[in-house]
Amino acid sequence: MKKHRAAAFLAALALSFTGRSFAWFQERGSSGHALENMESSGQSADALGAGGTGFEYYNPAGFSSRFREEVSLTFSPLFEGANRYSAVYVLPLETTLSSFKGCRTLWTSVSGVSVGDVPGTNELGEDTGSFGASEIMMKTGYSRDIGGGCVAAGALKYYTKSVADYSASAVTCDLGAMFYLDDVEAGLAVQSAAPSYVGADEIRPSLRGGIKHYFAHRRASASFDLLYQAAFSASAALKWFVGARYEYPRGITWRAGLNKKSVSAGFGLEFRRASFDYGMFYHPLGIAHIFTVTTRFSVEPTAAELRAEEELRNLEYERAAISRSAALERKFLSDERDRLARERKISSIYLSAARDFGEKKYARAEAKLGQILKIDPRNEDARRMLAEIKAITSEAIVKRKMFEMETDYKKGDYASVVENALWIIGAQPDNEKARIYSYLARARLFAAEKKYTDAKGELFEVIKIQPTNSEALGFLRRIQTVMDMEGR
Repeated sequence: MKKHRAAAFLAALALSFTGRSFAWFQERGSSGHALENMESSGQSADALGAGGTGFEYYNPAGFSSRFREEVSLTFSPLFEGANRYSAVYVLPLETTLSSFKGCRTLWTSVSGVSVGDVPGTNELGEDTGSFGASEIMMKTGYSRDIGGGCVAAGALKYYTKSVADYSASAVTCDLGAMFYLDDVEAGLAVQSAAPSYVGADEIRPSLRGGIKHYFAHRRASASFDLLYQAAFSASAALKWFVGARYEYPRGITWRAGLNKKSVSAGFGLEFRRASFDYGMFYHPLGIAHIFTVTTRFSVEPTAAELRAEEELRNLEYERAAISRSAALERKFLSDERDRLARERKISSIYLSAARDFGEKKYARAEAKLGQILKIDPRNEDARRMLAEIKAITSEAIVKRKMFEMETDYKKGDYASVVENALWIIGAQPDNEKARIYSYLARARLFAAEKKYTDAKGELFEVIKIQPTNSEALGFLRRIQTVMDMEGR
């Protein structure tokens, strides 16, 4: 249904534009810039009552805060027969209850200032009869959520002026963005972004930005805006606007504000399908009044529905938080299990390496300590023991042990030979010389104890390593001769 309404609206807008003749450049003057001031001070009673700080009227992205299809009519009798009026239609194409996220909004407005029965005179001061003057502005815009708490929008603007039988018109555009963060709203807009002319009057871009902060569970707000009108031109002017709103009791909103030129106040009555707003502002010519009536075509959510949705969102946030907490807890437990398993494995390997170290099996201990350092490169115990092994098994110490081993063998101190040989083998498992000396020394010890079979076994180990070892072969023959003589 909303798509049909949007199509019908765009078609009517296109017909209204093509049915007019644009006068882009005229040699005659025009009636001034009343509508620009009207845009600045707010087109509706609620915006004007709050000092002119209504995002939706100067920023095309401001309509993203409207969540229901609605029509708004505004009228204000001014001075000297002048009247101002506006009509706004807002069509949310996609929204969620009380949230701009995912929103897409189409809107259009017609606003104007008219003066009737103005007495006219010629250069001689003669009466030429009365005439009328008016300014009309038609706008249509589109806004959508672009993520990250930001809504972007653009609006096409048709501007026309007429005085008596003279008229001029132009087309320009507005650009804007809104930023939403918890209880803060901020907006930035470029009004009349494309410079144009209405007759001899130039329409120059203006910059406007503002911020609104909500308090007391969004029942109160304060706003501040800055306008740089006709930016970077000789007629540039900086204007400011301050406004406040407070809802009390529920459904009644009180407003007050001031700007560079006037002070204002007003109130609003909020119903489920409609609202009424009144504003007044002080002007040197007197006090002006402004009235706005808004009708909603789709039913506004009740306070209970809004609370239910907010509670649902809170539950979703809590569920997401619990899920994240549970995931972190699971990861912590998994990491803790892995840590304990790693520590148990390291402890087991370290105990085995310590036994090897105590038994002077340095090569085996070094290999196991290497396993530990692969698992935990910063393990201090393994690094310390490895450093001790490196110090013990240095080349100088091995050479000294080899010398002692050979000297003790010549002296016949075979027990010392075995001790030194085993130390060397622990440091250098592939050291053949140390192995041969250890077997030969043990063979001598067994032979001294008349354990000839054991002595032969040691000598056979020497021959496996070095088959031509003359000492082992000669000693083996003598042992065999002794065994034969003893009848073994």
